[in-house]
Amino acid sequence: MDGCTSKQERRSMRSVNKETSTEKGRGRRPMRREMDEREKVMFEKLGAAWRVWRKERKKLREEVKRLRKKLEERDEAKTTTTTEERVYWKLIVEEMSIKNELDHLIIHETYSSDTIETLKEKIALMDGQKYEKERDIDLLRQSLRILGSMKNKKKGAPFPSMNLLIGTPNVWNVHNTF
Repeated sequence: MDGCTSKQERRSMRSVNKETSTEKGRGRRPMRREMDEREKVMFEKLGAAWRVWRKERKKLREEVKRLRKKLEERDEAKTTTTTEERVYWKLIVEEMSIKNELDHLIIHETYSSDTIETLKEKIALMDGQKYEKERDIDLLRQSLRILGSMKNKKKGAPFPSMNLLIGTPNVWNVHNTF
């Protein structure tokens, strides 16, 4: 073992080892007590740190709640502003569409009134032309009557075809010839 050769030396070594081991065992107890005390102190410190951590955690949770509430209020304000802006722009778009419709109606009305005025002018012109044509027809009838009466005086007998032409104004289709 330790280089002892005799039994007795060996025994004495064993007893020395026993004594040292007993002393070590007894020496361990104070060390164990120190370790136990250190563990208790560490455990107490750990418990205190745990309590501080829980308080900090509670404070942080309250701060998070407060900040969330503040953020929600800010979002609501933005949403309200956004909603108000949407309503504002919607009204502007509606006003612009109404204005465009009115402009379209004004243009259409102007065009229609121009068209109506043009048509009225055409109708008046056609009425004037109708009056002139009827006048011309009356003049031609009178001329034919005069010519027919002059021929009748010269020959003494009227032509039956002449009398028909003079007496009946509907024989000629005046509207289709002009």
